[in-house]
Amino acid sequence: MVSFCKQVVFYLIVAMLLTGCFSIFDNDFEPIVAEYNIGWIDTKETRSICKGLENGDTGGETVVPEYIFAVGHNDRYIVAKQHPLDSANNQMVDTKTTNYFVIDYTKHPYARQDGIYGPMNWDAYQKLKTELGIGEIAFDMIYPDSPQ
Repeated sequence: MVSFCKQVVFYLIVAMLLTGCFSIFDNDFEPIVAEYNIGWIDTKETRSICKGLENGDTGGETVVPEYIFAVGHNDRYIVAKQHPLDSANNQMVDTKTTNYFVIDYTKHPYARQDGIYGPMNWDAYQKLKTELGIGEIAFDMIYPDSPQ
């Protein structure tokens, strides 16, 4: 009977440890368009835009770094709003600064930097929108302005 109780306790401890370990590797990804997706790993402060190898892939190569708080797209461009990480404290999101990124997702899928513009401020973004003829893009993927 003692042996059985030890086994039950052992399996309960293992189950609790495994459950705890899975929360360490928490993540969430959502598709945007084409092979691009938005997501985070471990903490929401790492929300970034990634480029998978194929449509529907999650994760992949980071093409716009954290912290992304709004994304929209049309039939050619993805536009993202980003609060960068604070340069003094890389774990904190600098909500006083907003950068814009534009991705032309019709460019060759393996061209890493080709078609990715940014970071840029509001004025530079407005100028680029005019130059590229982007038009208005609705930000339909909205996340908290600050992940804390």
